[in-house]
Amino acid sequence: MAAVFASTVIQIPLSYILFSRESLVLGQGFLDFSNEQQLLILGFVLFVALSFILFVGLPAFFLLKKLKRNSLFYLTTIGAVAPIAFLLLLELSTDTRTGFSSGENYYGTYRAMVENGLRTKWGVIKYTEELVVYSIHGFFSALVFFKIANRGVDA
Repeated sequence: MAAVFASTVIQIPLSYILFSRESLVLGQGFLDFSNEQQLLILGFVLFVALSFILFVGLPAFFLLKKLKRNSLFYLTTIGAVAPIAFLLLLELSTDTRTGFSSGENYYGTYRAMVENGLRTKWGVIKYTEELVVYSIHGFFSALVFFKIANRGVDA
């Protein structure tokens, strides 16, 4: 139980740092959120993290334990790869958005992300960056979970 709690709670500071990455790169410091925004983000982060841990992380942990592959390497690999696999599956299962175009301010410059339903070069870069970010979340969550679940036993 402590491992699930800790691997969920570690997502709070990690999310804040990763949400602020663009602002940090541009030299503007950490983002400043209102109290309402903080509560909304906190609730969303905890909900997603806990759901993923309960439905993916715990079954993976017990399966690895049963297969006698319960090691830091295997668990953190699953933690890093599972969010990528989930997001790619989600992306592939959605239909194309013909005629849809959008853009956003990306690291200080407006970039077209989608044109006529297809990702542009900047859209692909942004999507890849998001895959890496969620992979980092999964990696650290699995790392914390493993260390606490196995404390005193080769942790």
